[in-house]
Amino acid sequence: MNKTKILLGVVVFGSIWGLLECVLGSYLSGRVLTGVVALGLMAATRFIYNQKGMQAGMGLVAAALMAVNPLGGCVICSVIAIVVEGAVFELVWFAFSSDIEKAESMSIKVCVGIVTAYACYTLAYVMGQIVTPLFFSEAKLQVGSLTVFIPTILSKGLVAGLIGGVVFPAVASVKQIGVSFLRSRQYYSLGSIAAATCWIVVIILCR
Repeated sequence: MNKTKILLGVVVFGSIWGLLECVLGSYLSGRVLTGVVALGLMAATRFIYNQKGMQAGMGLVAAALMAVNPLGGCVICSVIAIVVEGAVFELVWFAFSSDIEKAESMSIKVCVGIVTAYACYTLAYVMGQIVTPLFFSEAKLQVGSLTVFIPTILSKGLVAGLIGGVVFPAVASVKQIGVSFLRSRQYYSLGSIAAATCWIVVIILCR
């Protein structure tokens, strides 16, 4: 698949990710969003496109869309979390890519889902607490407070991990699905419409 198609895939699926975060962020917990939305989309696109770095790019696109989101609480926290989730997914996949791609047993798929979702949630949460004070002078980083909350963060991550243990195997079971059946004109047209729709919806919500 050529680079232009991959780039459009990054924009499309990153926009879908960002839209879902914007719309569902006020109703679902971060653990559910990480385990279902983030992990589901990143795993699906990795299986479909098999392109390194794509999920990190999707995270940047989703974060950019989230930055104009008028809903929810701390927008900068969410933006940081999404970027970190994309980066963590890439690191996990890089470390275990050969095992993941050849994995046939359900136990391995479940373990991959648990580890990936758990790492994405906990690291994104911690990084959000560390980086956010850099943007807001009134939000001072207190290492002592963060240390106290780390056990809580780690325990909450277990829920995200368990969700990931269900979502990843489900996505992996249909990894044969691709986009090769679409002609180039159809691919670019549908992709452009999908991405534009996501951004338009979020912009409308800003009003």
